[in-house]
Amino acid sequence: MGSSAPPAPAEAESHRITTRSAASSSAADPSMAGWLG
Repeated sequence: MGSSAPPAPAEAESHRITTRSAASSSAADPSMAGWLG
């Protein structure tokens, strides 16, 4: 299952999704924006 691709990209993608979710929440949670920034 994607043995040719290292786990780095997968981890980065997961982080991107988390950041995206956090960014969306930042609208209602300014504290999140500070954690991201």
